[in-house]
Amino acid sequence: MKKIASYILGLFVLVCILPLFTLAQPVFRGESVEYDYAGKRWFTSDNGTSIIQRDSNAVVSYFGTGLKASHGMEILGNTLFTCEGTKIYGYDLTTELEVMQVTVPGSAFLNGLTNDGVDRLYATCFSNKKIFEINVASLSFPAVTEIVSATVTTPNGIIYDSLHQRLLFTNWNTSNAPIKAVDLNGFAVTTVTTTGVGKIDGIDDDGLGHYYISSWSPIRISRYDTNFVGAAVTITAPGINNPADICYAKGIDTLGIPNGNGPVTFIGFGPVVGIDSPNEVSDALTVYPNPVSSKSVISFELRNPSATELQITDLQGRIVHSLLSENMPAGRHHVLLAGIEISAGIYLVKLQAPEAGIDVAVKFVKE
Repeated sequence: MKKIASYILGLFVLVCILPLFTLAQPVFRGESVEYDYAGKRWFTSDNGTSIIQRDSNAVVSYFGTGLKASHGMEILGNTLFTCEGTKIYGYDLTTELEVMQVTVPGSAFLNGLTNDGVDRLYATCFSNKKIFEINVASLSFPAVTEIVSATVTTPNGIIYDSLHQRLLFTNWNTSNAPIKAVDLNGFAVTTVTTTGVGKIDGIDDDGLGHYYISSWSPIRISRYDTNFVGAAVTITAPGINNPADICYAKGIDTLGIPNGNGPVTFIGFGPVVGIDSPNEVSDALTVYPNPVSSKSVISFELRNPSATELQITDLQGRIVHSLLSENMPAGRHHVLLAGIEISAGIYLVKLQAPEAGIDVAVKFVKE
């Protein structure tokens, strides 16, 4: 029998993910996002037609003119590097001019991009299942080396792991896609974990021992600990749709999630609204912080894989927003309310799953 846990919510604060723009202005959307710590701005690759930037005041503008960037983006030093087909480009962050262009022999569709913080880029080739190292110590004479000739699976997102001297890369398998590692001392490829999800796109870390991956099947963000031990914590939020090459901006604790042709979703993780709240109660539906706002998190735990529905309804029981309606794995789950567009008022959050649980009713009041 289904148990229904519900919360009475007060005050949803309407916070748009992005400001509205006139038709003449660019829209901040694309396949990949990257954060520039020095410039306090975000970049996105606008489906290969241009590069868009968004500053700390949410003002969106073009970066340079006619620059190439269809997939992975990475900042190293004062250069923004991008992938486009079989080439990698470098653009000066100050002048916005091209300072490097290199064709990667043996590649067909360069996708993910990462760096070692010194002078090396690493890129995945989606089509030919290869991984390349690009030495950019000299932007005038970059050197390309093929370090993995056959990943077997289809590589996508990639990240440099300095602690273990390895690369971690995600894969585009249709189901139970693995996360694999490349040992940088000998370039051996091993499987770190199988994920239970399919079509994994991006990967990044928060600098606190957690790795985040984005998947399309199902659509969600999954968080692992540094050793990929135990079940992943799943994270969903309104507006996420086919999440691509994600970026965790460590300095501002914000995860940028590109949604293909849709706008980029930004999820903030602070010490108060983080997803490890001490107020979390196992087997109960929990919403925090209180009062409820767009920074709040809905948290619950399933002991077994379950068909799960999570909805926001008005007091008459009418569905205002459906947050989840799918089979969820056992473990901890978090649904972030960033981007929710609901008027201020009183609502119910209802969790339905066919397992024993606790019926909870909590009233939230206006600030």
